[in-house]
Amino acid sequence: MSILNNMNPELIAIPGKQLFEYLLKQERPVMEHDLIKNQLMPLTGAGDRSTLFVKHFSLYHALYKLRFSAGGSGYYLHLDCMRIRLLRIPGSGQCRHYDPEAGKFCGCETDGDYCAVHAKDYEHFFNRMTFDYLQDFYCDAGNITFGDSDLLCRIMSGVRLYSFRKRDVDMALEFFNLNRPCRKIISRRYRELAAKYHPDVCGGSEEMMKRLNSSYMILKDVFVV
Repeated sequence: MSILNNMNPELIAIPGKQLFEYLLKQERPVMEHDLIKNQLMPLTGAGDRSTLFVKHFSLYHALYKLRFSAGGSGYYLHLDCMRIRLLRIPGSGQCRHYDPEAGKFCGCETDGDYCAVHAKDYEHFFNRMTFDYLQDFYCDAGNITFGDSDLLCRIMSGVRLYSFRKRDVDMALEFFNLNRPCRKIISRRYRELAAKYHPDVCGGSEEMMKRLNSSYMILKDVFVV
């Protein structure tokens, strides 16, 4: 592990096996600060914003890499800023709906992946390409430099909003028909859809414009660059 350098920040190496073994031993979801304390305590460093961001970013960079490798071994890693949990994925015939509040899978008997109670929660995602904004952000090691950028506060606000309103963001992206969004593309697509759905245009309506504007506000708050 290298010493933090605010002028030239570098990722702090967190061994995947070490992280996997620690999370697997936990009997309940853990918070980000618990993981930082357990995995990064030797690096006390200064408490300034950019140093804290290097620790935060390095942790989630390691967590998203772990989620990919753990998934191939039959484990699910749930990630949000409040509840991080590693569990073995239920076997065939058991519902795979994960409840972040309870920190466990439903596990009820089913003929498919989800029981009758939870199947409707996933209809939105069937036969559709999904986009994970957080995964894209944290897997790009170059984004660690945002710790010294004035954009940091807005970017992290967008990250937090996405983690808490992922379903709303995904529905807005579906309405805009976007898979790889950025601020410029979202604005251009908004103008195209506004020309199509404006009440004064044939086929347009106030209801569609309200939905368009609502989706646009959500996407603008999340995708700030």
